[in-house]
Amino acid sequence: MNSPRRDALQVFMDVVEDGAYANLRLKEVRRTPSEQAYVSSLVYTALEHVKWADYMLSFYVKPQKKVVRNILRLAVTELFFMDTPDHAAVNGAVELTRECGKGALSGLVNGVLRRMLRERDSLPPLPAEPVARLSIQFGCPEWIVNEWLDRFGEAETEKLLSFEPPALEIRAQWPFTSEALAAERVILPVPLQKEGKLNGTKLPLGELWPRLNAAQRIYAGGVPAAAWEKAELLGLRLTDYYADEALAVKNAVPTAEGAIAAAMERLTVTLRGSPCLVVGFGR
Repeated sequence: MNSPRRDALQVFMDVVEDGAYANLRLKEVRRTPSEQAYVSSLVYTALEHVKWADYMLSFYVKPQKKVVRNILRLAVTELFFMDTPDHAAVNGAVELTRECGKGALSGLVNGVLRRMLRERDSLPPLPAEPVARLSIQFGCPEWIVNEWLDRFGEAETEKLLSFEPPALEIRAQWPFTSEALAAERVILPVPLQKEGKLNGTKLPLGELWPRLNAAQRIYAGGVPAAAWEKAELLGLRLTDYYADEALAVKNAVPTAEGAIAAAMERLTVTLRGSPCLVVGFGR
C-alpha cells in the first residue's frame, strides 16, 4: 500500500500537471481519518504555496522531471508552511523518492532540502518588482495582482492579499465560571493552523489540545498529521471539515456569495457585463 505522502504526491501531480480538481481527487483517497487529514492538508497547502516553492527551488536545483519536481515542492511546503518536524519532512521526501523508483536521485533531494534548511534565515529575497513579488509571496496569479495594483496601489493590494481573520478571544463573565461555559462542541478555523499557530491567533498549535477535553466534539479543517496524533493520544473526538464532501459542497455557496459581495462593494460599476474569472482550488 502506498504511503500517505505517495497519495498526496499523486493527487498533487494530477492537479498541477494534468488539471484535475483537488477536491474530487482527494475524495478518491482511502485513508484513516488522521492520514486523510494529513494528505488533504499537504495537498491544499502545497497548492497555495507552489509559486513560492518553485521560486526558491530555482536557486538550489536545476529543473527536474515531474516526479522529483513535485516531491521537492511538497517537501518545501512541509518545511516552511506546516508543522511537520524538519527531520520528518526531509526523511519523508527521501523515502518518497525511493518509493517512486527514483532512488538514484534521493541524494539530490536530501542535499537540496538540507541546504535550504541551513539557509532558512537567509533564503534568496523575493523579486523587487511588485507584481512578481506579491504573486510569489501570496500564490496569486500575476494578472490579478496587476489588476489590483492598478486599482488599489501596492500597500492596499498587499493588505488584501495578506488578510487574516481577526483573533477571537473568549472569557468567562461573572457570575459564570470558565467550567460552566465549557462548550460541548468546539468549532476551530479552516485551515486549523498557520505558521505553527492556531489560525487567527498567537496560540501555538501544540498548546491547543491540552486545553480541550474528551467530552467535547471538536471540528477543524486541514488538521496536520502531528496534531491529529496528539489529539488521538489525548482521547479527543476530532472531525476534519476537509474529509466531509457534503460540507465542502455546501460551503461553496457562501464562499461564492462572499466573493460577489466583496466585488460589489469595491467596484464602481455593476458586475453585469464585466469580465469575471473565478479562480481557486476546490469548488
